[in-house]
Amino acid sequence: MNIRIRYFAMIKECMGKREEAIELETGARLSDILSRIRLQCGSSIRDNNVLFAVNMEYRDREYVLSDGDTLAVFPMVTGG
Repeated sequence: MNIRIRYFAMIKECMGKREEAIELETGARLSDILSRIRLQCGSSIRDNNVLFAVNMEYRDREYVLSDGDTLAVFPMVTGG
């Protein structure tokens, strides 16, 4: 299956691109995408500091992706 990924903020910087289209095996989860990002970005990316939106709806890491999905990946924003 094919999906489009859009990266934002520090994730965009460490991935070296704003977006990409990738091919995944059927049944791939957002946790699989997180693993791919960690390979590129290293320890600066942790489980608890990345948010995912699939087709403009927030999803957890166990969400199963579908062909044609658009995924937004961005760091959690904090402030005071």
